Amino acid sequence: MGGHRCRYLARLTFAAAAMALLAGCGETRAGPGPAPGGEPGDGAMPAGPPAATASPPNLDTALAHWGSFPATVTPRPIVALDELPVPQDGFATDPAKLAFACRQIDAAIVRYPATPDRATLRWPDGTATEHRPLAAKDAVAAIDDAGPPTNVDCAGVAPVRITGIKLGETTLRTDRGLVTATGWTFTGPDVRGDGLSYPAIHEDRYWGFAPELRAGQLVATEVAADGRRLTAYFYGTPTNAGACTSEYEAIVAESPAAVAIALRTLPPAQPPPTDVACAEIAQLRTLTVSLAGPLGGRVVVDEQGGVTPVCPAGRIDSQATGTPAC
Repeated sequence: MGGHRCRYLARLTFAAAAMALLAGCGETRAGPGPAPGGEPGDGAMPAGPPAATASPPNLDTALAHWGSFPATVTPRPIVALDELPVPQDGFATDPAKLAFACRQIDAAIVRYPATPDRATLRWPDGTATEHRPLAAKDAVAAIDDAGPPTNVDCAGVAPVRITGIKLGETTLRTDRGLVTATGWTFTGPDVRGDGLSYPAIHEDRYWGFAPELRAGQLVATEVAADGRRLTAYFYGTPTNAGACTSEYEAIVAESPAAVAIALRTLPPAQPPPTDVACAEIAQLRTLTVSLAGPLGGRVVVDEQGGVTPVCPAGRIDSQATGTPAC
């Protein structure tokens, strides 16, 4: 499963101004940083890459999580990073928002609209794909039958009343960025404005994988126009911190279905002075790595197999507030 494997020191490039985020200087704790789409500092402390060891990490297990992924199939299966339905603004009350997030709905819909012939996804790279649609009635059933989501306390939550449904659009976070999809929009007495949406994409178009793999340790990656280079974004020490600045390396493994990237903090060239107090600040850093072949439809993951969003070249705004995304 390891496929082509290479190990090298990748060139460090400046990605963004220092961000005032808590993270120990030269921190070597393992664990994910902010989940994709989340804001740094909202309860998840960015952790720097772990320290390099004599033996490089074995990335075969990470690749094995995605061993059966059909990367060459057109249209490619959807690797969704959101648990559907996606909690959104647009509710008249907080209890109604929680009910929708908990999949607790009271569907009082008298008439369901016709199902479209196809459902469309528009991707950040400007392309569009067509997929088998999901009927409106099946979308309501999918929400009702999904069960409570992870990390949400749904005990004693009263249902939100849904009285209408119409065809429109919605957005969905995927491993290839935020997509705009044909969607079913719900209306009701506790829903404001244009309502709340659920993708009108049939369930068989999504690739099923363990929920814990939705949030990888890498913030995002950006693929070059030729598909043969990936720039990985992660949180590390500031580049202008003098003795407190750490350097990093990338370890890459490839298979026909996935590319796994592990990051490591390199040992300092000289022992750091003991009388220097390092500021608890993390900066967005990057490492650019080369691949044996074009990325194509392969999934990019971290050393645990956690999904990393892939953005088209030039689509990541590293100067923007919050976590880079596309």
